[in-house]
Amino acid sequence: MGETKPNRMRGWKRIGIVVSVLWFFGFGLWMWSSEISRIGNFYRWQLEGCSSLLHIQMKGLDAVTNAEVRERRLAEYLAKEKACQAKAAELHREQSDGLFGKGIAILLAIDLGVIVFG
Repeated sequence: MGETKPNRMRGWKRIGIVVSVLWFFGFGLWMWSSEISRIGNFYRWQLEGCSSLLHIQMKGLDAVTNAEVRERRLAEYLAKEKACQAKAAELHREQSDGLFGKGIAILLAIDLGVIVFG
């Protein structure tokens, strides 16, 4: 009868280890995919803003009767849109690089902290 308690405790320890490993990878994967999704959504939102600005500016071109002025403004608007997209892409790159740099260390620290102290 005395040996059943240690065997039961070993079973609970195994269950605890399995749950901890599942938590470590599951929570880490969920956090990682959530952050990647957030960065991607923000990038799409920025690109939509660039496109919307261009469409708003293009509506005003209909009233311009001088073809030379219209072409010059169109070129300016397209250049502004391209610059806007470049800024959005640069920010997306910075956020992604930050995620793959510091983000991994922070995620591991949070994950381990929850397992150890949680």
